Amino acid sequence: MGLPSYLTQRPLSQLRDWACAWTLLPALVLGLAISVAATTTGYATPGATTPDATDRGPGSPTASVLDGSFDGSFDGRIDGTFLEGIPLYVTNTNTSSVSAVATDSGSAYADIPVGWAPRGIAISPDLSRLYVASLESRSISVIDTATNAVIKTLPVFGFPRGVAVAPDGNRVYIGDQALSVVLVLDPASNNFVDYFEVGRGPYGIAVSGDGSRLYTANRRADTVSVINTATNQLIATVPVGDLPHGIAVTPLNELGAPPVQIYVVNFGDGTVSVIDAETNRVIATVEVGILPVWVAVAPDGSRAYVSNLASHTLSVIDTATNRVVDTIPAGQFPFGVTFNHDGSRIYVANQLARHITVIDSRSYALVGTVEVGIGPFAIAAPANASQVFSQK
Repeated sequence: MGLPSYLTQRPLSQLRDWACAWTLLPALVLGLAISVAATTTGYATPGATTPDATDRGPGSPTASVLDGSFDGSFDGRIDGTFLEGIPLYVTNTNTSSVSAVATDSGSAYADIPVGWAPRGIAISPDLSRLYVASLESRSISVIDTATNAVIKTLPVFGFPRGVAVAPDGNRVYIGDQALSVVLVLDPASNNFVDYFEVGRGPYGIAVSGDGSRLYTANRRADTVSVINTATNQLIATVPVGDLPHGIAVTPLNELGAPPVQIYVVNFGDGTVSVIDAETNRVIATVEVGILPVWVAVAPDGSRAYVSNLASHTLSVIDTATNRVVDTIPAGQFPFGVTFNHDGSRIYVANQLARHITVIDSRSYALVGTVEVGIGPFAIAAPANASQVFSQK
C-alpha cells in the first residue's frame, strides 16, 4: 500500500496538530523554574564546555572523529570483562547530529550529521542500521553503522518523532505527531510501504516482544493506541494520564515473571500508567517525579526506570508490584534512558547538558559522564533491540 499524497505534500489543511511541536516549551520553562526554586539532588556537570565553532548542524552525511572526553573511572569493564566494543548512539537536538559512543572506551568517537532537531532513534536487531527521526527537517535518516554514514534520507510531511523497530527487523515504525499516523518503513528497500492512524499527537512508540503489537503514547489525546501489526489495525484505545510521552513494554513472559505490561509516562501529571497487555486496561497508576518524560524497562524486565526532567532523577519502579522502590540522581535534566546489553549500566541523556550520565544499575552509583553533542535527547543501544529479540 502506497502513501497518500498528504503524507508527501504540504496542504495547510493537514496541519491539524501544528502547534504540537511547541507544547513542550512552556512545560520545560516551568520545569526550569521549579528546579531553581526547589532544592533538588543531582550530579554536577563535570567538564562542562561552551559550544564553539566545531559544533555542526546538518551537512555532509559523513562521520567525523570527535575529541569527546570521559569524566570518571569507567573503562568499559563489567566485573573485569570488556563489553566487546558495542556502541550506543545519541541524538543531539541542537547540533542536528548523532553521536556514536564506544562502551569499551567510554568516549564518543563519531559525529554523524542528520536532519534538523533529531528526536527518536532506533537500531536494527542485527545492529547494522540506525533510523533517526528529525522533527524540524521533517525527515528520516537511515545510517549504516559500519561506516557511520547516512545512506538514505526520506522526507515526510509532518513532524516525525518516535521510532521503533520490529523484533525481527522487517519493519520500522515512525510516529508522526502532526498527522497522528504511524509510517511503516521497509528496511529492505528503505521506502515507506504503509501507514495507519493512531490517536492525536503520538510521541512515544514501542513494539511488543513478539512483534505482534505496537503501542503509541498519544500526547494530545491522553490515550495509548494498540495496533495489531499483522493487519495494521487499531484494536484498542486506552485512556491514560495527562500528556503521555514515553512508553515501554516489558519483555515476553518467563517462568515466574509478571505478565507483560506497558509503562506510559504522563508528562502533565507526574505519573506512570501501567497497562496490562492481555486486557488493554490500566492496572496501576504510579506517582513519580516532576515532569517525567521517558521510561525504559531493564532487559530482565524487573525494573522500569523513569526520567524526571525537573527533578533531575530516575524513579525506579518494581514491575512486580508497580511501586517506586528507589529514586536516584541522574544528572541535569534527564531525558532518554537505555541500558547496555546485560543491563548492568544505565545510560541517561542529559538534555540541557552536553553529555550522557552512566549509572551502575546494581549500586546506582555514578560511573561517569560521556561528552556528546548539544541537547542529547534519545539513546539507541543494543539493549533496545535485543531486550525483546533475545526472548524469542
